[in-house]
Amino acid sequence: MKVLLTGATGFIGSHLTERLCMVGHDVTCFIRPTSDLQWIRHLPVSYRHDLADLCQYDVIYHLAGALGRKGLPISAYIEPHINMTRRIINSMNKHTKFVYMSSAWVSCPKKSYEFTKLAGEQLLNGTHTIVRPGFVYGPGDFHHLPVFQWIEKLGRFFPIVGNGKNKVCPTYIDDVINILIKATGKEGIIPIAGEPITMNEFIWAVADAVGVPRPFIHIPIGPKKDFFATERIFPSTKKDTIPLNEGLSTTTDWYKQNNLLVKGGKQ
Repeated sequence: MKVLLTGATGFIGSHLTERLCMVGHDVTCFIRPTSDLQWIRHLPVSYRHDLADLCQYDVIYHLAGALGRKGLPISAYIEPHINMTRRIINSMNKHTKFVYMSSAWVSCPKKSYEFTKLAGEQLLNGTHTIVRPGFVYGPGDFHHLPVFQWIEKLGRFFPIVGNGKNKVCPTYIDDVINILIKATGKEGIIPIAGEPITMNEFIWAVADAVGVPRPFIHIPIGPKKDFFATERIFPSTKKDTIPLNEGLSTTTDWYKQNNLLVKGGKQ
């Protein structure tokens, strides 16, 4: 099949690009002149810099987005989440299968990231495929890397915010890719989330993976809840998924091989 991806240079996008090439699809990546091709330049893909006349593609995966961060103007979210979505819909063949990468947090939007992702969903008018991943981790994940680094650095003295009983749904990248591919062509909203575990359990599992004693110190929740104090439970995908300890082991091995963690990395 002829496949087009946006966001191919990102964490999830680069893994999806690699898998699609592996199974023999003809893959084209929409990129900008400033895009960093580090994670896909070794793959047999084509590149394009515009989203006009997309009728030749059988499947389009729209993964491009702007991760929420302080100081980012709303226009930075509107362009990939809304404007690009509209351009793709208007340019593609009516028979093209379209997969839009949204977010689990659109169910309770609070920031520009969630509101614009939700607006992108609404452009589809209930047709095509919407996937809503939550907390995704794995090799190549730089967004959650600081969590691993601080736990490795502080070990048993890493402070757990609150009582640690709030739950999260860590989801390994390979599970996300498997679901993304299987979801292609299925209309509607498809949630992607691992089984819920407490923050205590997640932090202890990371400590085990990086090889440090499990943290035991708890500190009060501040006026603004952060990643460690937030309850993040979404509908889980329980069938044929990678166990947490296996996923974390593979992830920390990748971090160490790329000198992103001290223990086991090259000095």
